[in-house]
Amino acid sequence: MRYTDAMTVGDLMLKDVITAREGDSVEKTYAEMLRGRFRHMPVVAEGNRLVGIVSDRDLRNVLVFLNDAQGNRQAVGDKTLTIGKVMTPEPMAADPGDSLKTAVRVMVKHKFGCLPVCDAAGKLVGLVTETDMLKLLEDLLAQPKK
Repeated sequence: MRYTDAMTVGDLMLKDVITAREGDSVEKTYAEMLRGRFRHMPVVAEGNRLVGIVSDRDLRNVLVFLNDAQGNRQAVGDKTLTIGKVMTPEPMAADPGDSLKTAVRVMVKHKFGCLPVCDAAGKLVGLVTETDMLKLLEDLLAQPKK
């Protein structure tokens, strides 16, 4: 991918985003995040409308997974909690047309590891992460100097 100043969040964002619902259990959601090796999960309501975001840090505060003697993962903590109780409600989101420069500024200023991307109706359409930004930076640094 070649960077230009006109590059937008929509150009870089992940479009096939795994999401959670407010009523999902913290155990199920955390296990899915560990399996998928990602640190953030948008929380959506009816119509894929963004209502929150949950991070692995949010979940580690209430639940941990330990390996038993047979190597199976066992959850320890309050398994009765739902995502709606631990998520950050109404997270800041980007628009697909926002410039990458704007997204980077927001992420750095607020120390966000990701930004959900929503359309004008608040429907989740993607996610851009600090890893996405670092991959782009890696590509930029690998380009030959002019």
